[in-house]
Amino acid sequence: MTERNTEYFSTLREMFPYTDPHVIKVIISLVTENTANSTQENIYERLIDLLIQSGGSPHGNCCTISENQIESWYSSLLKIFPDVCPKFLRSYLQSKSHLVNFDEVLDDISNMTYPKKKPDPKSVLKILKETLPNADPSYLEKEANFLAYQSEQELKKFVNEAIENENYPKMDEYKKVPDNIPLLQEIAFLKNKKLLLSLIKNINDKHQQSRREAIENNLLQTCECCFDDELIPEECFFCNDGCIFCKPCIKKGVETYIGDGKLHFPCLGNCGSEFGLSTLQMVLDPPVFSKMFQRRQLEEIKKANIDGLEMCPFCEFATIPAENDKTFRCENPDCLKESCRSCWHESHIPLACNEIEFDEDVRLRTFIENKMTEALLRECWRCGKKFIKESGCNKMTCDCGAKMCYICKQPIENYKHFSNNPGRCPLYTNDLDKFHENIVAEGGLQAKLALGLDKEPNKLKKDPMENLVLKN
Repeated sequence: MTERNTEYFSTLREMFPYTDPHVIKVIISLVTENTANSTQENIYERLIDLLIQSGGSPHGNCCTISENQIESWYSSLLKIFPDVCPKFLRSYLQSKSHLVNFDEVLDDISNMTYPKKKPDPKSVLKILKETLPNADPSYLEKEANFLAYQSEQELKKFVNEAIENENYPKMDEYKKVPDNIPLLQEIAFLKNKKLLLSLIKNINDKHQQSRREAIENNLLQTCECCFDDELIPEECFFCNDGCIFCKPCIKKGVETYIGDGKLHFPCLGNCGSEFGLSTLQMVLDPPVFSKMFQRRQLEEIKKANIDGLEMCPFCEFATIPAENDKTFRCENPDCLKESCRSCWHESHIPLACNEIEFDEDVRLRTFIENKMTEALLRECWRCGKKFIKESGCNKMTCDCGAKMCYICKQPIENYKHFSNNPGRCPLYTNDLDKFHENIVAEGGLQAKLALGLDKEPNKLKKDPMENLVLKN
């Protein structure tokens, strides 16, 4: 193409973005050959007329796709994006009917943050129980947790196939005596013994080969914790600053921190850095890493101080429920409980909170026990993390950086808060166990006074404070 034709092509591509580029080039070639003496304006007019006659439409005002085409694309896109909100997808396709190429629609959705449908395993489970009443309940619950994230078409397909083929475990099978799992495992091992031994041998051979190559190329490394100096590169794990450790050292150190309630894990070499999530995922057992990661996410959510954020009273799931919704619906697959947002018991709709009958003695005892626990626990004034001191001074520093006094629970900045003078908080508590027992007993006594048990002690059948007294 000549320089002038290239200019025509560039301009027309912007005006006709949905027209085949080859068609534009052909029309440019035909027009410029037969209009050598025409002005540039006339040539543009001729080019635009021919492109419109050929079916092109400037600036995307192209022909709209049919309703059948929209339905076809809708079904296909639900399979590709099973978590997309169906209402949004249908509305989007109807508003974007100028995108007559499916690939363009696919690219457009792939590059956007689209609203996702709200999974509701309970409603799916209800449908499955109604349509497959004789199915194994645990099987239906598992399938409901999966199908809640799929499209309606997938749910209908699953139900229709299950009814037609009856290929699901039934209640009579559910009630059978469970299989001897250890015996089945032993049989499976004997059947696959040669294959398993071969796989183990291959793994060991590869490891030995890697070790030989590391020795030959002086690639052996030393763990900065246990000082094992024969680590091959595949056995090395790093903190964010590149300190080298072996897997057992990091795993043991991190699990100790997790046991202490920590969620961030400093380098074992005291370099000031910490271990990243990718390293932790490779080192920790999957269940341990998963729980730790969930707790870290929850901690970050709490630190954000999001207005309206509420937590499930039965697990650590957090969300922002609708303001007028009286029921909190947990979406944690391991919980899925519905609770009352007023009393935080399990949902009791349509009854009001004061219409629910709880065992009176249990209610009184639980109230006292909760107040005793509240008296013992200290709560960070910034992030809300609860803790109990085991030793050390009374100047407490939370993981979030906030400082507070362990005695009076007030925020502080430095050691000036503490003094041995009367009326001031001491820096050290001589007998920490005695201090804890006294504040727990004081919390219990305050709870009894609030319940009026000082006047009617016989209302409480079993006193949670019977072995606890204030000490001087």
